[in-house]
Amino acid sequence: MLACPTWAGTTGPSPLPPAGQEVQPDPNLYAIARVKQAASSIAERVRQAMTPEGFTRMRVLVVDDHPDSADALAAVLDLLGCPVRACYSGSTALEVAEQFAPQVCLLDLRMPGIDGLELASRLKERVPDRPPLLVATTALGDAETKARTTQAGFHYHLIKPIDVSTLIETLTRLGEIISHSTDPSALPD
Repeated sequence: MLACPTWAGTTGPSPLPPAGQEVQPDPNLYAIARVKQAASSIAERVRQAMTPEGFTRMRVLVVDDHPDSADALAAVLDLLGCPVRACYSGSTALEVAEQFAPQVCLLDLRMPGIDGLELASRLKERVPDRPPLLVATTALGDAETKARTTQAGFHYHLIKPIDVSTLIETLTRLGEIISHSTDPSALPD
């Protein structure tokens, strides 16, 4: 039985090739690296094409009990260069908001447990001196629901499915509010 040398507290074969033998790079690793590089380049080009001149980056919390909806909105926000967190419940959103300190919250209204209206109220209570700007993202577009979101302090009411250009226009307007704020915590990272 051969003894295995130990490197940094581990046992096993030497990470170095035997003397005189050359290491052959794995062509798959090279291909993966090239794909990642191309994807990064494409993402940057998409970001530049989608992002309007003077767009203000903002921390955005997306809350929707349908993960696909939350993740799709988060992906668009990420492409716009916004730091973003997606949550699938109101209770998780409250926990995440403590650390993330969102400037804007996109809230689905109809969620089990804590719905979007209650979540908005709780988010505003937690930071009364600098509450996040609120956007309702819902399939409900009737006058009564719009009146309730206005009364609850929402700045915008977007009806699903949300068109990307409408989302960008809404965020641009909210960015103007943030950029004119005298509160330093409202400024993007």
